[in-house]
Amino acid sequence: MLNIEGIHSYYDKAHILNGLSFQIGRGEVVALLGRNGAGKSTTMKSVMQLVRPRTGRVMFQNTDLVGAPAFRVAKSGIGYVPEDRRIFTDLTVMENLEVGRQPPRDGAPTWTVEQLFDIFPNLAERRSNRGKHMSGGEQQMLTIARTLMGNPLLLLLDEPSEGIAPVIVEEMANTILKLKAQGLTVVISEQNLHFARAVADRAIIIESGEKKFDGSFAELEAHPEIRDAYLSPLSEITQPRTSDEHGYVLDAQIGFLLRKAYQRNSTIFLEQVPGKLTTTQFSIMHRLAEDGPMSQNLLGRSVAMDGATTKGVVDRLIARDLLATRRDPADRRRHLVSLTPRGVKLIDEAVDAAIRVTEETLAPLREREKETLLRLLAKII
Repeated sequence: MLNIEGIHSYYDKAHILNGLSFQIGRGEVVALLGRNGAGKSTTMKSVMQLVRPRTGRVMFQNTDLVGAPAFRVAKSGIGYVPEDRRIFTDLTVMENLEVGRQPPRDGAPTWTVEQLFDIFPNLAERRSNRGKHMSGGEQQMLTIARTLMGNPLLLLLDEPSEGIAPVIVEEMANTILKLKAQGLTVVISEQNLHFARAVADRAIIIESGEKKFDGSFAELEAHPEIRDAYLSPLSEITQPRTSDEHGYVLDAQIGFLLRKAYQRNSTIFLEQVPGKLTTTQFSIMHRLAEDGPMSQNLLGRSVAMDGATTKGVVDRLIARDLLATRRDPADRRRHLVSLTPRGVKLIDEAVDAAIRVTEETLAPLREREKETLLRLLAKII
């Protein structure tokens, strides 16, 4: 279905993809793996012609896409879900889905709104909500659903598990498996090896814009030296890149280790903290317990959450009778968010457990990983 032949792609003078070649068969789910800056996102943008390769070919069903306008690529049957989602925040869920609608396509599953709501029940509940009032995970679901409304033959997913809660990551994995069962061809860009292994048939590892491995996950597990060389951030400490090589080495190492610690923290947190609170829910409730009632905008800023995420978290906690809203007596135009008596009781119980979880978060990291993380953080403080 897709045949990439020796493409060289650049951002201005920065040479990102260096003769990259690989093939994707019909009905496959393939994971592009690699560290930050390896070239995974650029590969997808090169397929979509958002970044045009200077040399090489991108063959989709035997047609070379290089030089075609991006909208023609989309109309040819390739659906693209970018890393930064890019939903229309002022449109409702239903309006976002209508934007993505294309006619049925031979050889591709035909999607209806009802079918998509079966896969993404959260969207069905929020069909009249505007995009800006949805959580990050819901926005990710909406982006995928909007893309499927185009009835694509090939779906490109850039970092689908990035920045969303572990419980949503699990839902995302189940969604990809359902798409595969429908016969859809899927390429995912990922750094989460566990997630990629759960959904993909095959792994392609990219490093410095070059293909370093192409095979099954069983083959990858049989060659731990490949995994350690190209997927572990620690390899770059013992074998640093030269200054003229492309790559965001420091970003890759810090991002990988922090993400590893955060994912473990989120998993332990959900299991051990009373009330099945997520880390974001706990931070909202704890801030209100410390500082008292405040507006939703101020609450979001105080815990470093964007407006859409804050709104989603607050709505869920209100539905559980842990938070409530009331008019600000000092300014009747504003509403204040506060803890309910049930919320006060739960957060009192949860604090000690949260402290224990925080102490456990870094424990599973090897001593060398801990030392590396501290050394890297010291460089940017």
